[in-house]
Amino acid sequence: MRNGYRATSKALGYGDYEADIFYNVFDLSLSGASLLKPALKEDSWKLFHYIKSDFITSWKKMDRVSFMSEIFFDGMAFYSTYDLYEEENKSE
Repeated sequence: MRNGYRATSKALGYGDYEADIFYNVFDLSLSGASLLKPALKEDSWKLFHYIKSDFITSWKKMDRVSFMSEIFFDGMAFYSTYDLYEEENKSE
């Protein structure tokens, strides 16, 4: 998948650095959006429409292992982005 971002980046006149940064930022934003989206509570019911109190953020429904692995891989993506940025700016 990363190679697709790199090919698109080269077609647009950019390099691998920009493609990798965009890939990591996009990955982190999708992960954050999925963790923060509203999910129905277990005991919610609706008569006509759900109300605001029927929803919680989706990370609260995750089990401990899933949540910790999500945090770990998000941390790795953040570190990878930081490392790419530092490596690119070190040469200037």
